[in-house]
Amino acid sequence: MNPPPVPTYFDTSVLVKRYIEEPGSAQARRLLDGAHVCTSAISRVEAASAFRRKYKMGEITEADFKEFLERFRKDRELFEFVAATDEILERAEEMVARSAVRSLDAVHVASAAFLQEAAGIRLPFITADDRQGEAAGAAGLKVIFVRAR
Repeated sequence: MNPPPVPTYFDTSVLVKRYIEEPGSAQARRLLDGAHVCTSAISRVEAASAFRRKYKMGEITEADFKEFLERFRKDRELFEFVAATDEILERAEEMVARSAVRSLDAVHVASAAFLQEAAGIRLPFITADDRQGEAAGAAGLKVIFVRAR
């Protein structure tokens, strides 16, 4: 019997690559396949926004937009979401005050750091963003970058 997969934190930009073909999608899909997906509760809104933006920019059809939203809603039933609590938001606020990380990226890093402490393991943090990855590394997370190939 195989051991259960290690909890792995995924940034929203990597989750979106599961549905929308873009640089790094193949790697993102490999990493997501069979993973114990952990992410911030804000991913729900971020993913919907990303799908909508791709639709409005003409990169996907309206039918694709609706399909991706529905597939994400179904898939996320298997995700472990980290609530954006006051403690996590305080950590994120401290992070943006001392680094170049963007606000929602800081919420993801703070969420992953909180989860890592709670789980007592070194948590893999999957991102496609260099600044976010740098902040995650500084927070003691094991950063894995999804790169365009």
